[in-house]
Amino acid sequence: MFRKGIGAYLLLLALILFTILTCFISPNRDRILVASEGESLLDFIDKALNSGLINKDDAIRLFYLISRSENIISSRHLMSGDLASIFSRFKRLAKTSGLTQKDIFVLLKTLEVNLRYINSSQDRPVLFERFFDPSLNFPFVYIEDQGFNFHPINALNYATELLEYKRDYLGFVEVMRDLLLFIEEERFGDLNYGIVKLYFAWEKESIPWISCISQGIGCAYFAIAYLMTGESEFERAARLLANSFQVPVEVGGFRLELDSGPFYLEYSNAPYDLVLNGFMLSLKGLWIYSQIIRDPAALDAFYAGINTLESLLPNYDLGDWSAYSIFFLENFSGYELNLNMRIASETYHRLHVRLLYFLERASGSPVLGDYIEKWDDYLEEKELGSEIKRAKEEYEFMISIIRG
Repeated sequence: MFRKGIGAYLLLLALILFTILTCFISPNRDRILVASEGESLLDFIDKALNSGLINKDDAIRLFYLISRSENIISSRHLMSGDLASIFSRFKRLAKTSGLTQKDIFVLLKTLEVNLRYINSSQDRPVLFERFFDPSLNFPFVYIEDQGFNFHPINALNYATELLEYKRDYLGFVEVMRDLLLFIEEERFGDLNYGIVKLYFAWEKESIPWISCISQGIGCAYFAIAYLMTGESEFERAARLLANSFQVPVEVGGFRLELDSGPFYLEYSNAPYDLVLNGFMLSLKGLWIYSQIIRDPAALDAFYAGINTLESLLPNYDLGDWSAYSIFFLENFSGYELNLNMRIASETYHRLHVRLLYFLERASGSPVLGDYIEKWDDYLEEKELGSEIKRAKEEYEFMISIIRG
């Protein structure tokens, strides 16, 4: 009787532990494959095929792409170092945290795009140069010494060009349809959420990382695509990305909790760098999304972010200009403000004014209204011209889209 009781107790304990663990493990966790020490990328792909992580067609394609890339690397081509960097980054990721199906898909597309560029051009690309691969409706972007990369922020910038400047709504929808392929689903507690990862080094060497910009503008644009088409896959994608605003940076998200409230990070791998335009762009995205799709949690995340923004704006005000970012240093008790900062360029200062205008209209915050006037005055005092007209046009255009 005593043994039966102990057995039942141990079984119950095991079930509780299993439930706790599965609450915090990604639904993709059972589809992650870790590379062995010294394992080549070709051997890893073979292992991924045998484990069922990828299908035979993708494996054959990857065998070809990897072999072709290795030949180019050994030939000392202008982009040999870029291809070697791609191998190095994905091999390092495979050995440290493992690769998911989505990671391998991105590796495949990255090699395809870079090899197509090499076949079509003899020139060495420059930083942020775009290259359009025929298989996608948005460009990959060149990062110095790291090749052409999937850059979701730039892809969404291209979507903005189609939507707002060219009024090419069909082209916009096709960009968003292709971006569906790059969303990876994760789980935090009982919350399913989606992320679009960046696989190149920026700010810090650690990859992959995620950005509040692609998460926030992404959820907005998927919502707009849903509004335009009625297709449920766009609504689902929008909800998944909006849910990511609940996930703390400590467990793989980009939400940093400060005394003043949540700050949404442009660089999840650099939580000490509080970039203002990225934070405000994510709030803009959350608000647009919440006007199309009913989601109280997203609206709460928006207003919590507005409260944080109101509290932090004095730290970005230089008296005659705005700061691009301010830095927080981590110490034993959390994060504390460091007065070091980066000064905004004129382009980013103008963007700050436009985003403040949008968010003030969206939230009704009088604090943001004061900073709109102050920061636009800084432009006029330097005889650079007001940004309010363009800010108003951008806001009114987005309202026209939301209202159909």
